[in-house]
Order: sequence, then structure tokens, then C-alpha cells
Amino acid sequence: MSCSSLYCINNTGLLGADDVYITGGTYNGRSYWSGQTNSWKIYFYTGTTSYWCLSDTLGGSCYLTGKYPCVSSCPDLSSVYVFSGVCPTPTPTPTKNCDVLDFTALFDCEYIPTPTPTPSASVTPTPTVTPSSTNICSIIGIDASGYTYTPTPTPTPTVTPTMFDNNNLSKKIPFYSKSISRNCPITKFFEYTPIFGEIVCPGVMKWQDCYNSSTFYYSNLVGGLPTDEPLYPFMVFGANVDKKNQCISYLGIDYDHGNENEIIITSGPWGYSNLGDCINCQIGTTPTPTPTPTITPTNTQTPTLTPTNTQTPTQTQTVTPSKVPSQPSIPCNGSLNTAGNIGYYEINTDIGTGLGITTITFDSQSVPDRFQIYWDENLVADSLFVGDTLSQPAYSANAILDILAIKSYNKFIYVGKGGNVKGNAAWNTNGTIDNISFTQENDIASSQGTRENGSYGDQINVVAGYPFPSNNSSDGNVQLFFNKTSAYPTTIKIIVMGGSNRVTTKWVIEKLECPTIPA
Repeated sequence: MSCSSLYCINNTGLLGADDVYITGGTYNGRSYWSGQTNSWKIYFYTGTTSYWCLSDTLGGSCYLTGKYPCVSSCPDLSSVYVFSGVCPTPTPTPTKNCDVLDFTALFDCEYIPTPTPTPSASVTPTPTVTPSSTNICSIIGIDASGYTYTPTPTPTPTVTPTMFDNNNLSKKIPFYSKSISRNCPITKFFEYTPIFGEIVCPGVMKWQDCYNSSTFYYSNLVGGLPTDEPLYPFMVFGANVDKKNQCISYLGIDYDHGNENEIIITSGPWGYSNLGDCINCQIGTTPTPTPTPTITPTNTQTPTLTPTNTQTPTQTQTVTPSKVPSQPSIPCNGSLNTAGNIGYYEINTDIGTGLGITTITFDSQSVPDRFQIYWDENLVADSLFVGDTLSQPAYSANAILDILAIKSYNKFIYVGKGGNVKGNAAWNTNGTIDNISFTQENDIASSQGTRENGSYGDQINVVAGYPFPSNNSSDGNVQLFFNKTSAYPTTIKIIVMGGSNRVTTKWVIEKLECPTIPA
């Protein structure tokens, strides 16, 4: 039976355990899976008995175990917390800042009485006080000190030096010490009933900037909200936030922040941000993100690939969240087959507002190529140069020399059809990239590693075990992935560098797997 390449662990209550887990190689004769955020592991434990284990390290202590003895080749852990596939979109839930306050307090002051009858045990406790419905987190204060003292059931008088009867010196008269007077006004026991239940502290509304997914606003001072319909998560509004016009999306109640912003709703609702409706927001002047040149690769592309001013930046485009891509795209689950000149190929494609793992399967075939994925202007996956000839000792030396000899690339932009490239109308020419300087250590996949653990050396987010764990790290068949953690931006940039001065390139995008669409 083939195991899933992705598992989700959710709602465990273990700090660091909730995550998306991806296959990372083998351990104890079974595949193991590695968390993408905190690097926790799902692995197969073998000892006096065998079972599946969730731990913060490979081979470490188990925080969650499956049934045993176990012979399953796939993770067999509680289905309450672990299931195949990506994690569902989280919905805001109250954070228990005040948690459950559960205590029974018994306050009393005991003293040693004179030899008189002890208080009756049938003292009626005070009536139970019903907690008020008022949210008390902002005013409650508990300052308790405890002291323990164990009294004897019947205080025993302390015998001190004796006195003699003057009329009969042989008769001794016991002399009792004087009772100690204690200044304790409480003469009854007071028992307070415990608070059972949850004290939920006040929360504030959490909002997200439509065009900057890392910017959030927190406030209960929100004016202008419509009163004729309920407020749902992801609703889009035009608003004045701290005296600046913004398009914002409602995310729910947050219990970790206070009132940090002043928000006045000015228009909307315009739809839902998780459905791509931020573009419908109207605030007078629609905010526009900083234009991203489609010509110049970012500096994080590779330490040695440095574009110069000889490039011809003739086109720029404004990145606007939309369900309609600004350029022809590869559809989800689609493919692209390309054969052409040596060059730098750029594809801008829309993968939607879904959250989770995006996976792209490439095949460089015989000529080495380099595949990269950019999202939110960041390099999130990089295969380095891979190709069948790099994995074969008889051809690898010449293939490496061809790559190191590259000093410039013609640049091509994917347009789908009607392009100006002779013999390949899916592409338009778009300037050149000069002064390229690749190195074997930083830019070419090593032939010393395997795909057992995925990325090897400077590779980034290479899927482990594809096409097989024993395949060479420089094998021409490769899968790249990244975790799309927010709805926007919806567009990714796929970069392919290939060919040499002696041979033309020929590569295939076999499948683009988009993240799931939020419910």
C-alpha cells in the first residue's frame, strides 16, 4: 500500500506538534515524515515492541503513539489528531488566556481555646454565591496566602512547677499555665464554593490588510459596521484605519492583543477575501502594491547570478489580487512542454487563494536545467541544475563545463500563444541577463547525495523520495513544493534556466498541483 506524502496533525495541544508533515526519508526500515514548521517527526519505533511515534526529534521520546505491536507501513496514529492530506483552514477560536480557574478556598484562623467545649461541627456554611454574568477578567484579582496548622483534638494543659498546700506540705497542687490569648476575630469556618467553568477574557476584532497579508489590525473601536447583517470571517470592507484608507478583511476575534488601531468602516462589504474579492473593494483610490518588474530576477535567486543594467526592462505589471491571472497561466493540474533555445524562461501563473502545499513536477530530460519557484517575491523552492547527464559519470564532466561556461541568457516570458519566438509561439523575447557566473558548489546539484531526504546541499524544498529514494540528487526528474500560508498573493513565478552554448534545452512541467481552496 502506498502511503500519503502529506499528513496533517491538528489540535493535539502539544506545542510545535500541529503541522503539515512531508515524507523525509526512511528510519528503522519505514518512511518517516517531517513537520514543515517545527521539524517534528512521525517515525516508526522498534524495540521490545513496534509502533508509530510522534516526537520532536527523529528517534526521540514519543508524545503520541499508535497501537502496538504494529506492522502497518504507513503512520497508524489516532485519527482524532492525524489524517492524510493538508490541514484544513483554521477558524478563529478563543485563546484561553484565563483558562479554567478551579479552586476551593477554606479560610480560617484557629487558636488554642481554654478547656471549653469545641465549636460544633454542624456549622452551616454560607450560601453559595452565584457568579455574575459580567466578564470579570479585566477586574478579577486573587491574592491568596496559605498557612497550615494541625490542632490537637483536645488541647492538653501544660503542667508547670507545682505549688504546695500550706496546711499540708505533703499535698501537691498542680499549677496550670495561663491560656494564651490570640487576637483572631473569626470563630467560624467559611467555605467558598469553587468556580467551575471557563473565564473568557475580552477579545478584539482581528483584521487583515487586503494587499499586505502580513499586516494585521486589532480593535473593538470599529465604527460604521453594517447593522442589518451579521459579520462573517473573510468579509472585505473599505475602511479608514488610523486615518489611512485601506481595504481590510475580517478574520474573527483575537484574544492575544488589545485595542491597537482605530477603524472606521467606509464601504462594503465587497465579498470575501478567501474568494478573491479584495479587488472589488473601493476606497476612493485603490491601494496598489509596489510594481514588481517582470524582467529582473530577485537577488535571492542564486548567490552568483547577478543581473546587470544591460537587461532591457521594457514591461512592468501591477500585481493585483484577482481570480483572473494577469498573464496566460498553467492551470491547476495542468502541464507545459517546452523545447527551445538556451535561455531564462519565466512563467507567471495563478494558483488561487487556497492555503497549503503547492507541488510542481519537472523533467529536465537529457539537458540539465534549473527549476525555481517564487512566491510573494521570495525564492521558496530551487532544484539547482539537475539532469540525467549530471547523474551519469560518462557525461557529467562535460555537462558541468557547459553550465559553468554560460555568461548570459536570453529571457523569455510565457504568453501562451501569439508570441514572437520563432518556432515557439508560446513565448515572447524579453531582453537579456548578462554577467552570469555559476559555480559548481552553489548552482549544480551534487551527484553525491540521493533523494531519500529530499533537498541535498543548497537545494530548497525538493520532495523526498521522488521519483525514488535511491535516485541521485541531480536526477532530471524532480518535484518542488512550498507551503502557501496566506490567500494572497495568488500568483507564483516559475523560473527555468537551461541549455548551453552547445545544445538547446528541452524541459517539461508535468503537473502543477495547486493548494486546496478554503471552505
